[in-house]
Amino acid sequence: MTAAEVLHFWFEETQPAQCPDRNAVLGRPSTAAEIEFLRTPGSAF
Repeated sequence: MTAAEVLHFWFEETQPAQCPDRNAVLGRPSTAAEIEFLRTPGSAF
């Protein structure tokens, strides 16, 4: 698998809710549940 394929999978094929900390980078709005999750200690990178 090439680096481009890995990035495509990571950013396009996974469910947005699996990694809500990337929404801002991708220009996606976060849901209220995602925002609450990100407030939990240890939830983001």
